[in-house]
Amino acid sequence: MATRTFFLWFCLWQIVLTGSAHAQSITTYSNSTDFNAAMPTTGVVQKSENFAAVTSNYAVSQTTPNNWNGLTILASGFSPWGSSQYCTSLRACLNWTTSPPTTPGIYVAIGTPGIDNGTVRFTPTGRAFAFAFNYWDWNDGSQRSELLVTLSNGSTFVITGPTTVSGSPGGFMGFRIDTASIYSGITISHVTWRGIGFNSEIIGINNIQIREAAPVVQVSKNSTIWDPNPSNAKSLPGNDVLYEISIANAGLSAPDAGSIFIVDALPSQLSFWNGDIDQGGSETYATVAPIGFNQTGGATLSFDPSTDLRVAFGATAPTTFSQCSTLPMDSSYRSDVKFLCIRPSGTLNAGPAVPQMKLKFRAQIK
Repeated sequence: MATRTFFLWFCLWQIVLTGSAHAQSITTYSNSTDFNAAMPTTGVVQKSENFAAVTSNYAVSQTTPNNWNGLTILASGFSPWGSSQYCTSLRACLNWTTSPPTTPGIYVAIGTPGIDNGTVRFTPTGRAFAFAFNYWDWNDGSQRSELLVTLSNGSTFVITGPTTVSGSPGGFMGFRIDTASIYSGITISHVTWRGIGFNSEIIGINNIQIREAAPVVQVSKNSTIWDPNPSNAKSLPGNDVLYEISIANAGLSAPDAGSIFIVDALPSQLSFWNGDIDQGGSETYATVAPIGFNQTGGATLSFDPSTDLRVAFGATAPTTFSQCSTLPMDSSYRSDVKFLCIRPSGTLNAGPAVPQMKLKFRAQIK
C-alpha cells in the first residue's frame, strides 16, 4: 500500500458465516438503489469497472491476475463450456439467451469442485468494504454456484444467489461490511465465485462497483487570550495568545501510521513561548513542554515533545520534518521562530465518535 502523507496547513440473499467467531457481518442488496443508499456519506472512494477496454474476446488469466480499476481478476480451472473470458458482448458470449446486454463483460465459467474446478477470484486493491455487480443467468434453474467472501481478518461469508429460470432477465448483487468492522480496519480481501456440488454453469457479469474506506482529516485552529486573570484578558502587546490546533478524522479509515505532519506558520507580530505551556497559570498538562497535547473520541495517536516537536527559522515553510530544527526549551519568547513543525506518532484512527487530537501553544503579542 502506498504511503499517504497528510501535510496540513491551516435481503433477497442467503448469507452463511463460516470459520470465524468474530462479530463481523455483511448486508446484501438486490438492487443498486438500496446498495447506494446504504453507503456512508463521507470517507468513501467510489471505483467502478465496466470493461470498456475489452475490444476482443480473450481468456481471463489463470497465472498473473488481470489489473482493472480497483481490483484484480484471476481465473482457475474451467467448466464443461470452456474457461472464463472477457467478452466484447455479453449477449454474444451467452448466446443461448437474449437477456444480457451487448456491452463488454466477463463470461464467468464455474466448474464442478473436484472435477473441472472452475472459479474466478476478484481481489480489491484498496480498502474495500463494499462490492457489487450486475449478472445474467446466475443459478438458472437450480443452485449451481455461490460467492465466498473473505475478509482481511480471515472471516468468511458464503452468499448463495437466486434460483431463476434459464434465460431470465439479469439482476444486481451487492454487499457491504458492517460499520463497526470498517472502523476497525477490516476490509474485503477477495471474493471467489465457485461451484456447488456436481454442478457447473456460466454467468455473465459487468459493471463491478467497489467502495473503499478513506480517511477524512479535518483541521481547525482557534485562539484565546491567555491570562492568569481571564476576566480581564485583552489582546494587547505583552499579553499571550493561546492557540489550539484540532485534527480530527471524520472518515472510515485511518491515515497511514506516522503520516501526519503539521506545519503552523506564526504571524510576524507574535513571539513563540519556548517554555512550559502551563507556566504562570494553572497546571493543565502533565508534561512540561511548550506544546500541550490531548485527544478525544478514541484517538490513538501519541506525542512526545522531545522528538515530535521542531521549529523552523527561515522564511520558507518546510515540507518535511527533517527540514525543521530542534529547539531546547529555554523559557523565553522566541521571535525568531517562524514555523512550528509537529509530527505525532501512531495512527489517527477512525470511529463513530470522530477521533481527534488537540495541540495547544502560547505566543506573545509584540
